[in-house]
Amino acid sequence: MILKEKLLQTIRDVVHSLYPDQSGKDIILEYPGDATHGDYSCNIALQLAKPLQKSPRDVAETVVVALGTVEGIQTIEIAGPGFINFFVDPDYLIGNLRAILATKEAYGRNKGGNNEKVMVEYSSPNTNKPLHLGHARNNFLGMAVANLLGANGYDVIKTQIVNDRGIHICKSMVAYEKWGRDTSPESIDKKGDHFVGDYYVKFAQEVKEDDSLEEAARNMLKKWEANDLRVRTLWAKMNEWVLEGFNQTYQAIGSHFDQITFESDISEGGRALVEMAFEEGKVDRIEGGALAINLSDSGLGDSETGYKVLVRSDGTTIYMTQDIQLAVQRMEGTDLNQLIYVVGNEQDYHFKALIEIIKRFGYPWHSDLHHLSYGMVNLPSGKMKSREGTTVDLDHLIEELEQLVDQEVSEREMPYQGDERKKLVHDVALGALKYFILKVDSHSSMLYDPASSIDFQGNTGPYLQYAHARIQSILRKSTIENLANLTPDHAFFMEPEERALLRKIQLYPEVVQGSLPGYRIHGLANYLYELSQIFNNFYGKHSVLDAPSNEHCMARLQLIAAVAQVLKNGLSILGIEAPEQM
Repeated sequence: MILKEKLLQTIRDVVHSLYPDQSGKDIILEYPGDATHGDYSCNIALQLAKPLQKSPRDVAETVVVALGTVEGIQTIEIAGPGFINFFVDPDYLIGNLRAILATKEAYGRNKGGNNEKVMVEYSSPNTNKPLHLGHARNNFLGMAVANLLGANGYDVIKTQIVNDRGIHICKSMVAYEKWGRDTSPESIDKKGDHFVGDYYVKFAQEVKEDDSLEEAARNMLKKWEANDLRVRTLWAKMNEWVLEGFNQTYQAIGSHFDQITFESDISEGGRALVEMAFEEGKVDRIEGGALAINLSDSGLGDSETGYKVLVRSDGTTIYMTQDIQLAVQRMEGTDLNQLIYVVGNEQDYHFKALIEIIKRFGYPWHSDLHHLSYGMVNLPSGKMKSREGTTVDLDHLIEELEQLVDQEVSEREMPYQGDERKKLVHDVALGALKYFILKVDSHSSMLYDPASSIDFQGNTGPYLQYAHARIQSILRKSTIENLANLTPDHAFFMEPEERALLRKIQLYPEVVQGSLPGYRIHGLANYLYELSQIFNNFYGKHSVLDAPSNEHCMARLQLIAAVAQVLKNGLSILGIEAPEQM
């Protein structure tokens, strides 16, 4: 159990023992911004004072006496009107330092998830255009959430649903038949997803002058649904081009999936579930013959009728029907404990309705479905629109970032060439993009600025990567080996900057655990930034290799090695490489 949890449990036990009637209070431990106020601070005395009709200070004194000696805590003090401040024992911090050096990549991981199976769905692209900046946030958030769950002891399945059918797919197909017949991505040396995406944009441009193209797309969709051989062959060929392009992009950004579901494979299966619900009286047949569920009491139905249609009057299904089927298939077919949909906030209504419908259908696991809603990513120039060709596709964005990083490498005269330089440039560019996106609360919309994201100073990915690489450079210059086998002594960590690092790295397991509720990836990102700041402040004031003594040098080497390990572990959860040199 991490120190914070031990301390919380000890306080709960004391409050329950002293004041049984008040034991239901929510006890919160905060991290004081000022080190003189301790490593943890608790306001439980202020919460208890009013119902007990006592002064907060008196309650605090009673609680502190009852707490006595707490393992891992050196001093407990009462401050202000009754705050209880806890100072971590230096010996505990040294023990934690040893644990980091010994456990390495395992430091910060826990088994709290009890190996429960969780599926994370993210990406979910359409096969009519390349992945764009919006997909970047989706993929990076989905990967980071999956990694965070894994670090907290869950068995994670990463999946995506590929939207490979529908009128939007047919629009690209119509445009290709009309203006691109007998060409291919290979014939013009273009990635398949970009090749097909160009025809989607072409359709949107041409339909403004020729509205018969809309009818052509609708007719093609009807033929697709009727399994017309010619249409299905064209559809399969164009999808193959796009999927190959997607795979290249996924490989470039480090996105991986354990399972992939194609919408074309699940378009009809939900009908049987809706019909079964109709027979059970949970779904009605409304005027016109459609099957619909009454959601008026939840505010999720039609504003006039209160109904949500699940099967149209012509017998065709909708996205909701498909998602009902897929949720049942996943939760009951793979024995999942939880299913997380990483989807933008424009689909908030859809997932509220989906979960409500599944609940009314009688599935007990409806509460294990979670929609991780995130805000849109825009550019300073405004909102992106795929059909107008104003999106920033992910491939070209990464190329632009790599050019910016390569220029930075040249200006800094970094001695890297060939494949080594190419890998460094790619890792830093991708780290810049991922961190810029993940450091922002996922619920918030954001503006992405490529130039500021690659700044080697400030709250950026390259700043964190450079801190890690700087530490590795110092360690390579050292002649002391097997740091993990040497025993550090807290007597050599007397400088405030050293103590600040010891306290900060001790918090990492708490951050990993505390980021899980609500999937607060930005909390982890900003912790790593703060750790990098504290390290750079330390390094700016103290020498490591030229420390006052050999023992002091060893201690500082162990300290910075532990800092590098925590940075690497945290960046790994974010999906960011930690370069050994920069």
